[in-house]
Amino acid sequence: MDGYVLDNTVYTANFEKENNTKKVYEYTLDLQNLMTTIEFSKVDIEGNYIEGCTLELYKVEDNETLTMIDTWKTTKETHIVKGIKVGTKLVLKEKHSAKEFVISKDINCDVKDTTEVQKIKMIDKQIEISKVDIAGEEIEGAKLQVKSKNGEIIESWISSKEPKKISSLVEGETYILHEELAVGNYVKATDIEFTVTTDKNTQKVEMIDKLVQIKKTDLVTGDEIDGAELIVTDENGEIIDQWISSSEEPHFVVGLEENKRYVLTERTCPYRLRTSRKHYF
Repeated sequence: MDGYVLDNTVYTANFEKENNTKKVYEYTLDLQNLMTTIEFSKVDIEGNYIEGCTLELYKVEDNETLTMIDTWKTTKETHIVKGIKVGTKLVLKEKHSAKEFVISKDINCDVKDTTEVQKIKMIDKQIEISKVDIAGEEIEGAKLQVKSKNGEIIESWISSKEPKKISSLVEGETYILHEELAVGNYVKATDIEFTVTTDKNTQKVEMIDKLVQIKKTDLVTGDEIDGAELIVTDENGEIIDQWISSSEEPHFVVGLEENKRYVLTERTCPYRLRTSRKHYF
């Protein structure tokens, strides 16, 4: 019967003659075929059950099309499916992951001819994204996005002192980490392309923001000069930043982006000093 395990046990019935007149002997044997039983669990990389994932179980037909057998929301207990025909090819899919977890790749398996519980474990990993300075310290306040390769925004957030765990990314897929807005004096980083690996370890993606510091100094003494009016413009001549130099502290330029070309110009110089030529960086 479909859905039951074939019992290959050999049973022996012993009959002993009681007398010369009894012609009919009866022997009762209680036999039972057991259903196939498959146990599905959804866990994190440490083996803890994950609640709230949507899983779907499909049968692979002879023409390779898929027919859904079951669907369920994961809990802190395993999910049991009984009575699937021995030899059936199955595909376990994760339709939706729990918050802050990656969607796992499909699991393919066959229903075995056994009375033992067949255990299928699907493991969900996490991806942590950090926005840090060159010293490795987390930066607060930067506006970040994770996008698909076609530009769809998957998740958007403001960076904090803790790494961000991204939800609903898919194992094996490639994404783009984009800094929409840098914070303070930091340079806006270029996009980072990353692929969600299929290994079952927490994957860390780090975006580093740097600073650009400009000093106005005396050519002879090297001392910093007060009172010079400086501007930074982009390749189109748009003013990015402007300030008056100070000997008290150097200036950190705001509004810069990595891999773009800029021009530093001295508009006016202090009394008796010659205006510098333009500098490109």
